[in-house]
Amino acid sequence: DVCILRHGVISLAVSAAGWVGFVHPEITPPSNFHHLRDTTAIATGYLSRGASLVMTTPTGSGKTTLAALKIAATLSSGRTVLYLAPTHALVGQVENDLSDRVVGLAKAQSIEDITLDEVQKALPDIAVVTPERCFALLNFSPQLFTNVGLLVFDEFHLLGVNPAENIFHTRVDRRAIDAMLCLLTFQAINKDADYLLLSAMVSNGSEVAQWLASIVGRPVTPFDDKWKPTRQLRSCVLYDREEYTAVRQSLKANPPNKSPAAIPYGLFSLVSGWHPGAADRLLLRPMAIAPIALGRGDNRYGPYLTANRYEVAAHIAAQFAQSGLKVIVFCDSIVSCGSVAKAINARSDPFASERDDNQEILRATTVDEVGAENAIYDAGTKIAAVHHGELLTSERRLVETLFRRRDSRLKILAATSTLAQGLNLPCDVVILASTDRLDETDPEEKTRSQLEPHEILNALGRAGRAGQAATGYSVVIPSSPTWCDAVTKQVSDDTDIAMVFTEGDQCLPISDPLTLLFDIVETEGVTGGDARYLLRRLAISLGDEREGVETFETLTRRTFGFFRRKQADLAKANAWLTQRKASLTKALAESAAEKALPWQDELAARTGATPQFIARLAKAYEGAPHEAVDALTWMSWLLRLLDPDDEEMDSFLRPDSMIRVFGRAVTTQTDDTTARKIALAGTEIAVGSWFEGNTLVEMDNKIASFVAANEQNVKRPTKPDRKAKRARRFALRVAPDLGYLCGVLSQVAQRLAAETGSPMPPMVGFLPQLMRYGFPTPYHFALWRDNGRDSRRAMRAAFDKLEGDLNRIWSDDWNAVRDKLETAQMKAMFSIDFDSAENSFEAFIAAQKDK
Repeated sequence: DVCILRHGVISLAVSAAGWVGFVHPEITPPSNFHHLRDTTAIATGYLSRGASLVMTTPTGSGKTTLAALKIAATLSSGRTVLYLAPTHALVGQVENDLSDRVVGLAKAQSIEDITLDEVQKALPDIAVVTPERCFALLNFSPQLFTNVGLLVFDEFHLLGVNPAENIFHTRVDRRAIDAMLCLLTFQAINKDADYLLLSAMVSNGSEVAQWLASIVGRPVTPFDDKWKPTRQLRSCVLYDREEYTAVRQSLKANPPNKSPAAIPYGLFSLVSGWHPGAADRLLLRPMAIAPIALGRGDNRYGPYLTANRYEVAAHIAAQFAQSGLKVIVFCDSIVSCGSVAKAINARSDPFASERDDNQEILRATTVDEVGAENAIYDAGTKIAAVHHGELLTSERRLVETLFRRRDSRLKILAATSTLAQGLNLPCDVVILASTDRLDETDPEEKTRSQLEPHEILNALGRAGRAGQAATGYSVVIPSSPTWCDAVTKQVSDDTDIAMVFTEGDQCLPISDPLTLLFDIVETEGVTGGDARYLLRRLAISLGDEREGVETFETLTRRTFGFFRRKQADLAKANAWLTQRKASLTKALAESAAEKALPWQDELAARTGATPQFIARLAKAYEGAPHEAVDALTWMSWLLRLLDPDDEEMDSFLRPDSMIRVFGRAVTTQTDDTTARKIALAGTEIAVGSWFEGNTLVEMDNKIASFVAANEQNVKRPTKPDRKAKRARRFALRVAPDLGYLCGVLSQVAQRLAAETGSPMPPMVGFLPQLMRYGFPTPYHFALWRDNGRDSRRAMRAAFDKLEGDLNRIWSDDWNAVRDKLETAQMKAMFSIDFDSAENSFEAFIAAQKDK
């Protein structure tokens, strides 16, 4: 078999004895093919059919290259590949990157946007998707996955939770629940696929491999080679003890003698690991030639120094950039990203645009969508730009493509942790500007919490990427200023320092989120939203045994948590299982306010909605606007079915998202019901603006006006945001959640159509994607899919030119929509203006006679 990689051809030879790899003598090996480590990995036999691998090698060690080899081997055997990526941004990157790496064999394709009509077909050769979306497809279209020969799970630490000393303090993310259920559901559907799990953070990879082997019944090899093709130097920003003490003393003068400032130093470890008692193994070097301003705080004990970390980070980053190095500064919030980029850009003059034609198109698309040049997150004329979770897709692609170019004068990205989640943006230097972060669920943004060790190391690992750079440099600025004695190297606090100099990235021992929640329900009852969500997912498994439904016992015996218990004591594990089933069954019975039909219970378990909501939706469906041809009519009807008196509304309009969009209109209300009513009313306004084709600036103005009219007892009424942040959050967070609500409706409609024999309106199947992307009709969506996925507003303008030739009716399915669009486009292409003498038929004939 032949795998064509980015920089050459790697010939693959498969034999009964195992896999042997060799480089074609006439082809230059790819720059990211690392012979030593890759040979070690290949020696495990993971490329052979029936072999799987759990890879926990360091960040930047080239895991993607080894994944590409396994993908190529799978494709050559005639099987397809399922690639799970943790974020939408990473899905897009993997789609492009894998297509380049296996060019000639297959093309990677995202299935995030797959429609109800398309879902009946087979998956593409390489299907890239988030675990949440994959889990939904597994539930409703399991036949899609029968030919998958390999499941790749990138950043697989998403599967589990990081256990606290007290399990009841462990944070269980709903994404972890869906990810684990996704893996278990896939394994139940497809018994003979291979697995490739990738993460640099997981410390118990061998245990995960043993568990996976126990449920798939075939070898799963743990691979934890510490070698990496890049070298990384790390340092921590400290201050000289004497200077630090002098600055602190100056604060106590009344008034203070001067503004606090000190020279930042970098503390380096000359050997692997942290050795605080060995001064000869530590090095202290200045990172600036002049003092940099520190901050000042006051409490009941008097004035104290603060790190002023973003100013310090900006100064250090600018120095590296002046040397031609690419730098990423990780910040704790979107606001601090902007502050760092602004401070850096103030130190240098803007330059003429470096954007190529494609990048100019991306920028123009963004301006059209947002509605004002000064409201976009721009890139291409200044040395620094931002990268965070509120960038539109076109903005993110613009900044990423510019930063990747080595000759680009865009040298610095101020980024949030979204960039640390597996995105491969090669850089020379990483600066972690804080070891704590703001709590985004806090509307006042005052609550801070420490970063987890794996979050710190994942960020630092972005410096020096395999195949891109031989070396990398990471700098950490602690949350509070720390001093170091220049002679003894004694430090005032080494909490962060010990983590910076840890010998390996593997610091995250993952545990099973499912069985952890079983234990929490056993002890505390169904108290949290995640516990209620899991209980709904397990409802049919806990019920009577039925064909096509895996029982609770069978499912639980395949979990990672049960595997651990079984390894310790099988009898106790079985007793635990019996007790947990009894407790969960009781909790489920107590939570059911009304008895739903069996199919409604089943659909609730598959979607995560409550059976009561499914039943109410089914009852109301007869009065739905079946013959409506626009999405807004359907969405207005659907939103009216949400009950603010019921907590189930929080499943679709999540409180944290409502707070991020509607702010004090929600947080200043006196009770949850009123807050939900306000959130629902605001959502209806935003949905209307979304489908009307308003720019994000226009939408933000409407949302801000709504917030100002509903916030209680505030001194300064809310005003529109200059970057349209509320509208951005609606588009990026709330619209996909409402798309999930539309997906629940489509499943109910399909079931009712099967029962009654009446056709389901095609609009119901289109609605999830229309809601997510803001297209008022399926014709807009089809035009977008077929024309390079331009902006929402550009598609609206293009549609307006064709609408006169479109006879839209409610029964148009996907094929009818595309056929009508094609016909309208052909008419537009060949239309002749008969009122123009120059183009009239008579003029044409006359011209031919003259010839």
